[in-house]
Formats: sequence, structure tokens, C-alpha cells
Amino acid sequence: MRTVFKNHSEVAHVWAQQNQQEGRSSNMFFDGPSIYSYGRHFEIARFADKNTVLFTSRGYSSSTGKHKRYVWQAVSHKIVFTVPDMDDHRTNVEYFIASIEESKQKALKSISRVRDYESQVYHDLRELRNYTRHFKLRGNKVKGFSKYKKVLDNPAKYPAAVFTKPELEKIQIKIARVKVLEETRDKREAERDAERRQKSIEMAELWRKDQIIPTPIPYFHWQAYHPLALRVKDDRVETSLGAQITVPTALKLWEHIKAKLNVSGLKLDNYTADSYDGQTLVVGCHKIPVSEIERIAGILGVK
Repeated sequence: MRTVFKNHSEVAHVWAQQNQQEGRSSNMFFDGPSIYSYGRHFEIARFADKNTVLFTSRGYSSSTGKHKRYVWQAVSHKIVFTVPDMDDHRTNVEYFIASIEESKQKALKSISRVRDYESQVYHDLRELRNYTRHFKLRGNKVKGFSKYKKVLDNPAKYPAAVFTKPELEKIQIKIARVKVLEETRDKREAERDAERRQKSIEMAELWRKDQIIPTPIPYFHWQAYHPLALRVKDDRVETSLGAQITVPTALKLWEHIKAKLNVSGLKLDNYTADSYDGQTLVVGCHKIPVSEIERIAGILGVK
């Protein structure tokens, strides 16, 4: 079993599988449930349980920011809580409450982004509810928690729990003012989306031909506009998110798929297949379309 990986994206994906104790790539490594940037002084994330991840709200440097993005993508299919502390629930509950208050003040001060900040207030309330419910916390001793405790399970009451009636009226007036601007912005964004979708098709084809460096291409560049892509490189099958398996393992997977065998739990080197419904293969955060699998099978001469 490998413990040294090709790049930071791959080490994040292997850690997210939780199938081995340790692994590293350059300045990023994991040890059991925790994954780190540069050293143990900066813990990016930790598995609280099999399906729940605590993800740090801390920042450090631009390179650590990139490490965090790779880890976030790798656990995007899990329950993820962004928190400042991996050990202290009280600190984290205080953090959510402070975030609610901060977003409230921004909503009251902003004009162009008033709707964004108002939405952030309610998002923070949902996070407070989900976090305290998930870890079975009462939160009674946390300053400010009692203000929200009674409404956490009733989103319809969130506005009145955070804003006074005059504050809500002020926000609605500002939202009305920017409505026309938002409609214009949405039209421009739709045009940009069309351009991005076309660009993503071009980038995916370049990536398949190994004409984009460095790899993997970060998710935020084009993955949101294009299905996950595969390619064969250096006797391995690589995903556009940075994970890779050996060709013999890929051939074993293909034989299971072609024979319509259950792939759930199938070991794929450092990974484990979750499911295959005839259209999409799911491996951790990877959702691989059957068209890509068949294309690679053709390249390998086994289709």
C-alpha cells in the first residue's frame, strides 16, 4: 500500500477514504482521522466519525489555502462543519453565534450584498442547529445561545429571532432597491456560465490529452461545468480531481462493470468503490459517468 502520493489532491482523496493510517505528498500529510498542512500545528480537517468531518475555519497562507480546497473537495460528499476548534464544542458553538451576529451587522450596513448577508444569517442558524443536534449539545452555558435555542427547529421564526421589526423593514427596502441590479447581474452571469461551459469542454479535452499543466485541474476552474474526466497516463488511470489507480486495477473494475457484478466495497488500490447504477460510478467524492469509463476501456483495448 502506497503512503507517498503524486500530489496534494491525491493525498486528500486517499485520506477521505479512511482506508489507511498514514500518507503524504510534499507539504501535506495525514495521520489517522486528521490531515495537516506543513505540520501538526495546522490541522486542516478531522473525521469526527465515519461520515462527519470537522474542517478548520482558520487561514494561514496561500499554499495552505490550496491544501484546504483539495481537502474540501475530497470530503464534499460527507457532513462537514467549518469550525475553529477540533476538540472544544463550546468554542465552536460560540463561533456559530458570533457568525450570526457578524452577518446580521453586515446585512444592516450593506446595500449591494444585503440579500447575501441576510441569507448568510439563516445559513449560520442552520449550521448552529445541525451542529448542536449532531453532537447532542444543549449549549445552555454558551453566551447568546438561549436567544436562538427555541427557534432552531423552526426556520420560519429565524428572521424575528435575529432582526427587530424595523431592521427587517430596512432590509426589505434595500432588497427592493437592488432588485433591478440583481436582474441585470443574473443576466450577465448566465452569459458567463455559457462561456464557462464551453470553455470547460475545451479544457477537459486538453486535460485528457495531457496538455494542461499543472494537474490536477482544481475543481473550481471547470469541474462544476463538466462531468468528471479520466485519462490514461504513466500506466495509471487518473481522474481530473487528482486520484489515480493502476491499469490492472482499472481492468478489474471494468470486468466487474461489464459482468454487471456488484462493485460496492470493491477495493481500487487506495480507494473503495461505493456504488454503480449503470450510469455513474461513485467512489468517495468522485461521480464518474459511464461514458468516461467506456472511453477508457476503449483506450485500454478491452471495450
